[in-house]
Amino acid sequence: MNTAINEDWKEEFAELQSAEEYCEFFEIDWNRDLLARNRLAVLQRFHDLLPPNWGTLDYAELRALFAMAYSSMLTSSAREAQLFKIFKTPIYGISIESIGGRRKASSTCH
Repeated sequence: MNTAINEDWKEEFAELQSAEEYCEFFEIDWNRDLLARNRLAVLQRFHDLLPPNWGTLDYAELRALFAMAYSSMLTSSAREAQLFKIFKTPIYGISIESIGGRRKASSTCH
């Protein structure tokens, strides 16, 4: 099946669930071992690459983004790419209000 000319490709796209299904749908050559280790990372990368108006993209544009997501895992890991919150370096911020508890109202001496 050539998905690019199938008029119902958007309906088929909406039904995809696994990274393997995305690879088959977009006719991407994929490595079973690589995908087994990085399926969630590929899907997360694809999600991250989608623009806010992704629903207006055509098959070729979505395919290119998915291919980019898959190929990024050929040279990187999810940890190296910091795709998931657990791998991201935390940024600590301490608010002024949290230091020393509640601020007391100033009183004037008589």
